[in-house]
Amino acid sequence: MNYTNGQLTPISTTDAGIKPSAIASDPTGRFVYVTDQYQNEILAYNILTGGALQSQLNGPFPTGLYPYGMVIDPRGKFLYVTNFNANSVSAYTIDAATGNPVQVSGGSGYGTGTEPTCIVIEPAYGRYVYTANFVDSTVTGFKL
Repeated sequence: MNYTNGQLTPISTTDAGIKPSAIASDPTGRFVYVTDQYQNEILAYNILTGGALQSQLNGPFPTGLYPYGMVIDPRGKFLYVTNFNANSVSAYTIDAATGNPVQVSGGSGYGTGTEPTCIVIEPAYGRYVYTANFVDSTVTGFKL
């Protein structure tokens, strides 16, 4: 980034699946995650010195149907994904050493309203997760 005029300059280009829909970075700045709606998966990357991305081993990682939105908790320990066609949220722990998202036991489908799109986590303590649900115009809240 040019700090004088704000212009951005690409560092590199990395494959992000067939139909990427969301991107999130952990608070430590070590990992980046992208959802691929077409292949129902999370692509995970390590951030290298200089900002280039390197695909993580063991990936990509499966999601529910048509992953749409994604958020990481303020501590960088959990990742949540909205599954648009499954009307649910999937929960993952983030392995601190590798950055690999590991699906939480029983975390493959917490029910939401119809077709959740956006997802946000309360930033101060990371105790609450909310989804915006497209078809029924509702908000679903979860206490963690």
